[in-house]
Amino acid sequence: MIEVRQIRGAEWERLRSIRLEALADTPSAFSTTLADAEAFPDSLWQERATAGAAGRDQITVIAMSGERTVGMTVALGRPGSDFAVLPIVSVFVAPSERRQGVAVRLLEIAEEWARNHGASRTSLWVEEENVPARCFYESIGYVATLDRQQMAASPGTWEVRLEKDLIPSG
Repeated sequence: MIEVRQIRGAEWERLRSIRLEALADTPSAFSTTLADAEAFPDSLWQERATAGAAGRDQITVIAMSGERTVGMTVALGRPGSDFAVLPIVSVFVAPSERRQGVAVRLLEIAEEWARNHGASRTSLWVEEENVPARCFYESIGYVATLDRQQMAASPGTWEVRLEKDLIPSG
């Protein structure tokens, strides 16, 4: 059984491990390179885990299969903003756990946190040619915007921004 929950401050090694796995698995999907992330000091990972656990300006959600971290996502607030549109970043599920609802559960927790912090929408960027990811996000309510940009870590690769309304219509 997969447990999905907010990270704990002391779990920085879990965060580092799953982030490095994500960068190795799909390097073009992220703005950080694997080499850069491997060079980050432990203190950076500790700060990120602590911030994601505190839940003030961001939340980090992890998925666990036993003792193995198999997924993560981060929702980032903007200090001083009204949190109207909250960005979702670094969505990743290990290949062995894909298509089992893990990403849905990761995003549900991040979206609930966003709602509780006053966000009316979430947004995320996805590689334009990554049809499975785009279809997944669209299946859970994300809609493509007209925003498009080149990916910094992968020149010549484009990504599109998707948004999801968090406030039910009707």
